[in-house]
Amino acid sequence: MATRCAFVLKNGETVALYKHWDGYPAGAMWVVIRTIQYLQKYAWSQTHWWHDPETVASFMIAQDWDYTKEDPILKTKENNGWMKPDIRPILREMDLKDVDAKWVYYIDISEKRDQGCKWTYWTIEIRTIHGVLVAIVKVKFHYGRLSEDTKYEFDVEIVNDPCIMYKYKEDIDDMIKLLKQYGNVTVKEIVPNPTL
Repeated sequence: MATRCAFVLKNGETVALYKHWDGYPAGAMWVVIRTIQYLQKYAWSQTHWWHDPETVASFMIAQDWDYTKEDPILKTKENNGWMKPDIRPILREMDLKDVDAKWVYYIDISEKRDQGCKWTYWTIEIRTIHGVLVAIVKVKFHYGRLSEDTKYEFDVEIVNDPCIMYKYKEDIDDMIKLLKQYGNVTVKEIVPNPTL
């Protein structure tokens, strides 16, 4: 069964994308990491694109298509009808609650640089479709080309609420395990925030 989700890319303007499969936190963070890698590989000299919602959305869809068309299961003759990008646009005016999704990832891609302009970061709020904040992930990455030894830094803030952790602990644990494959992870708990 599909775990549907939405990505909302924000920097002044907002662009929303829908993902049908693997929208749980680990799957969504994998998409975010692959998108950053795609930017580092193909737009390393155009760092202003890294903070434009429409451009980041197009890179997110492009990396998804590249991944999908190489999937050995989807490449078989019987599954050829499934060959399409899994990530697609949502109309901006559409209420996200009308989307049949479990998770929404609000990604703040506004430009934030360190003093030497070599590093930037995106902040991802992980919420349920009903607006309940579960965690916040800040991913720090360097401006420049992707290399084999590229590592990222992740600050994960988990909402300290027994009801939320009872329901989503496994999802968050799986996400942290995935993030550790790509870099350093710092985890701390935060006081629960109200819903959107």
